[in-house]
Amino acid sequence: MRLLTASEKKLSLLFVGSIFLVLNFFLFEALVKHRKLMEKSIVQLKAEKNEASAWMADKEWWMKRHAWLQEKQPKPEAGGQESASLLEFLQQSARQQNITISQQKLNDPLLAAYYREVSVQLEVKGPLDAVTKWLAGLQAPDRFHAITTLTLKSDAEPPKVICSLTVARWYALP
Repeated sequence: MRLLTASEKKLSLLFVGSIFLVLNFFLFEALVKHRKLMEKSIVQLKAEKNEASAWMADKEWWMKRHAWLQEKQPKPEAGGQESASLLEFLQQSARQQNITISQQKLNDPLLAAYYREVSVQLEVKGPLDAVTKWLAGLQAPDRFHAITTLTLKSDAEPPKVICSLTVARWYALP
């Protein structure tokens, strides 16, 4: 094996140096990308921490509401007659406001993560002031009713309206 000449030594040093520079360039690029990802992750984690701190600050408020729900939310009735009792309640309250129910339909119950929902579709007819008063009375917080769909249109006799709606009621899971 022969010794390298001076020019071959310079070329080999230049070659090794250029490989070293290229590797450092790629390594530097990878480190910059990794740093950006870590900075983004830190920002996200700080936001999550701030959100968790806000929830923890409101813990007392949410615990009171949880206790209220445990106490007030209706439990499922024996025999699974929740839809029928909701329809009966809606019929009685409509009669009290001189509202006539022209169509009614019981929907299938829905099971969610923390409650069971039963709903009824109705089409009612009556004076506008009576219908609005009836609708407002349906949604009292302690009744656990919600109007999930609502269409209101004028009847042929103008202070009267025709209202198509779906009323849902939420029951606690046993």
